[in-house]
Amino acid sequence: MNHAVRPFHPVRYKEGESHRTPPYKAGETFRVGAVIVRTSGADTVEEGGSDPASIVGVALAGAADYAWMQDTFGSVVPSVPIALSDQEFRGTLGNSNTATPQVTADVSAIIGSQFGIVKDAATGYWVIDATDTTNKRVQITGVDDGVADGDSNIPVRFVFLPANRDVIA
Repeated sequence: MNHAVRPFHPVRYKEGESHRTPPYKAGETFRVGAVIVRTSGADTVEEGGSDPASIVGVALAGAADYAWMQDTFGSVVPSVPIALSDQEFRGTLGNSNTATPQVTADVSAIIGSQFGIVKDAATGYWVIDATDTTNKRVQITGVDDGVADGDSNIPVRFVFLPANRDVIA
């Protein structure tokens, strides 16, 4: 079975404890589920590039969802809720182009494995890159029910590696 690619999102949501709402850099166009990093030399955040070394978290909304803030209030810098990188997330185990599905031969064998992350060219959502075992950023903690050996683009649970977390206060 080829599973649908889904955006990264937290497994559990704890009101007020697991997210922050920092301002994002002007011109950002990220989608919900984007991997967010600090903007170099500024007090804002932006979407990271492939395998970012220091991850603030995952966008709980797209940049366009909050662009109205600046238009309405003029001097207000738009901000977006970010699920912090120190929690467990759900996402898709795929590759940089999930239109060419990533088949997982042995589902149980990937639990505990570490992979890189990349933005999927086909959907624009971030995925765990099953082909990248060099630039490790996440560790698989589980697989959703109903996934079988031989499925592709499988839904998984994961955590960002501690060395790659940039948790903001």
